[in-house]
Amino acid sequence: MKTHFLKPYVTSIDGPVAELPRRRRRVSVSSSSDVKVLSLRSFANNHNFRSWMRKMEALHEPTWRKAGIFEALKASTFKILEDPSLIQTLVEKWCPKTKSFVFPWG
Repeated sequence: MKTHFLKPYVTSIDGPVAELPRRRRRVSVSSSSDVKVLSLRSFANNHNFRSWMRKMEALHEPTWRKAGIFEALKASTFKILEDPSLIQTLVEKWCPKTKSFVFPWG
């Protein structure tokens, strides 16, 4: 069996180190109804969000590319259909020992 790994994005560890945010106090929530869960899926299905993203892209694309977030932001505007059988097939290829996917072709 042959395994392929993704090429690392970072080529040097000599650059500046990002500071971690300070630890915040734990906030208690009185009931689960007070908590609102947001996901990119809810935004991607919203026409207003996609329209807003097109406007922001026209203004900020060079900055987003330089920051390395352009592709992620664009991806958040696409509707992704769930395919449970595809997910199951992919999960079956996961190797926890190497923390990678193992495919028949290598």
